[in-house]
Amino acid sequence: MKAKPSPQLESDPVVEKKQPKPTPLKKVAPAPVKQVRGLQHNLPVATMKDEDALYLLAWRHQVEAVGNRLYARASHPGLEGKLRLLVAVNPEGSLRHVVVKQSSGNQELDDFAIEIVERSAPFAPFTANMRKHTKVLEITRVWRFELGDSLNMR
Repeated sequence: MKAKPSPQLESDPVVEKKQPKPTPLKKVAPAPVKQVRGLQHNLPVATMKDEDALYLLAWRHQVEAVGNRLYARASHPGLEGKLRLLVAVNPEGSLRHVVVKQSSGNQELDDFAIEIVERSAPFAPFTANMRKHTKVLEITRVWRFELGDSLNMR
């Protein structure tokens, strides 16, 4: 009997602050957005500010816990593949949106990954310090669904 595939996220996230573009005096500058990318060869969580790193760690654990619970009850065993999701979180912890940045090629798998994120929300509110520099937190990760029985993010 084959083991069920499990979703996994890979690589350490990196925080990038988008600098607002210069605007004429009458226009309002766009709100700052912090991006977290799960890309290899970029700065790991350990190099982030402590608050940011702790927030991302808590986010990851929350999504993993929900993912493991959902996958254990999944009605679609045998799904395998990888996809890239962008998850945007508002300062109060609500889910702003989830976007499939790179599809697995399997709509059922893509939808399942989105469901995991949606059911994981709401997330913790940003700390007061995070709110000073982050209006929206964007987290981009590669999700791997492989043989196994748990969701792991790397």
